[in-house]
Amino acid sequence: MSENVVDDKESLETRPENYWNWYDLGRDLDRDADYEQAIAHYDKALALKPKDYWSWYNRGHALSMLGRHEEALVSYDKALEIRPRDYWTQYRKGRTLQQLGRLTEAADNYNSAIDAKFRDYWAWYRLGEVQRQLGERDEAIKSYNTALDIKRDRAETWYGRGRVLDDLEEFSEAIADYDKALALNPDDAVAWYDRGRALDDLGYDEEALFSYEKAIELDPSSFWGWYQRGVVLTGLERYAEAVTSFDRAISLEPNWQKWGVAYQSLASWVWCDRGYALHRLQREEEAIASFDKALELHPHDADAIYGQAICYGVLGKVARAIAQLEQIIDLKDGEYRELAKTDREFDAMRDDPRFLELLGGT
Repeated sequence: MSENVVDDKESLETRPENYWNWYDLGRDLDRDADYEQAIAHYDKALALKPKDYWSWYNRGHALSMLGRHEEALVSYDKALEIRPRDYWTQYRKGRTLQQLGRLTEAADNYNSAIDAKFRDYWAWYRLGEVQRQLGERDEAIKSYNTALDIKRDRAETWYGRGRVLDDLEEFSEAIADYDKALALNPDDAVAWYDRGRALDDLGYDEEALFSYEKAIELDPSSFWGWYQRGVVLTGLERYAEAVTSFDRAISLEPNWQKWGVAYQSLASWVWCDRGYALHRLQREEEAIASFDKALELHPHDADAIYGQAICYGVLGKVARAIAQLEQIIDLKDGEYRELAKTDREFDAMRDDPRFLELLGGT
């Protein structure tokens, strides 16, 4: 506890009805990160002076620091009743709304903060953030550009604009922004990862691999870094290393359920890609087991079923291969039928009547 807190406590014992003593002690407790006690003292101050802007504002900030965001909003609204155009409350309320996922409302508050203080970097940066999250990409770029006009040495803004350009599939421009972000903050594992993805999308496998390896060097617990490293290594035909990378990703036990909301087949991706890498190493039985795990996690993963068909075909288990193909042959407008017609993996069973019949007599 700071000396100021002790002094203020002594003052309260002699002048308990003095508003400023309660408020000042609350501020000292706030600075010491004793937010619960700070709030209790702001409440005492507000009991004596209920229309005080600063007590409501600081009470909101302390509540927000405790993660009590809904209560913080009530305090910020009280502060805004007293000072409707105050920059700090509009900004802090925007941050709280953003943390609650109420992005449109957050954008409104950031715009109000900008109206009160136009050349403020943080309000423009945060506005760009929520616009990116809302998919308002053109507007987000404008906000990031304004933030960069104010401060060009902020890694988070270069990174944020890079993410928007990435979403717009302007990959070269995105990489340029990631590079600027990394020049300012070379230890940002996420920026290295996203740089790798953009390079990957442009087909620069070796450079993408370098970025992914930087990402996992900085954050060895990154499932996505290990997974994407495995994908790139597979593309580079470095299959044994790819399997090792996929195994490391799997060992991290990612939260499949959480991600499965956005990516319905995510749970099977790593096992499926691992299966294809094992197949390339001619380890067919292990590949089939990996595809089995993919299907256990996502029973209708057509790529995993197709991978198993390939493995069974290579092993000469034609009936099993055909049984797998029958499950998916008409999916995706006949995409798997067309693949099977030309896939050299099925050459050993190309003349089998059952296979020809499945493909329509081709």
